[in-house]
Amino acid sequence: FLINNENKNPFDLVFNQIEKEVSILDNNQRVIKIFGKISNTSNTESYKIPKLKATLIDSENNIITTWFFSTEKENIDPQESLNFNTSYIHDNQDIDDIKIEFYKEEE
Repeated sequence: FLINNENKNPFDLVFNQIEKEVSILDNNQRVIKIFGKISNTSNTESYKIPKLKATLIDSENNIITTWFFSTEKENIDPQESLNFNTSYIHDNQDIDDIKIEFYKEEE
């Protein structure tokens, strides 16, 4: 897993306990499930959780696909952790890495 915690965002949100599960359907497509937690390490600040971006990468470091997803809640309180999960169905058998990052939309 590549986790992009470059704090371009001026706050204390971090990814942790990230896991992936891969299963293969009858038609040989792969279902990739990604789940984990986002934690607010601040003692005082609540934050709006940005959109999350997942990227599948092959063994030659090429991007296979990218998609966006959100957590169930929009805000996170101080010292709170929220679960997230996403899944993707893909034909390509050459998935070497998965990158999860916060996506800050250009304003």
